[in-house]
Amino acid sequence: MLGRLGASLRQDAIRLPADVLETTLRPIAFSEQAAAVAARDPADFARSEPAYLDVIQAGRTFSAVDYIEASYRRASCAACSSSCSRRRRC
Repeated sequence: MLGRLGASLRQDAIRLPADVLETTLRPIAFSEQAAAVAARDPADFARSEPAYLDVIQAGRTFSAVDYIEASYRRASCAACSSSCSRRRRC
C-alpha cells in the first residue's frame, strides 16, 4: 500500500549476534529494573507478578562491570547498525 502512495521501501539488513539478548539486552534491562526498585520495601512487592520478581532478582546478580560491558556492546551495535557483522561482537 505504501508503495502505491509513492513511498520507497527497502528491507533493513541489520545483523545482530545470536546471543544479543543474553549478552547485551538482558544485563542492561534487568539491572535497570533492579536498581529502580532497590530502595523499596520487600512488602511493596506482595502483589507483584512472579516473572517481575524473577527479573528483579536476576538483575541483582549482574555486576557494574557486566552492565558497562553490555552498554558498550549496545553502543557499538548502534554505531555500526546496518554494517554490523557476525565477526564483530555487538
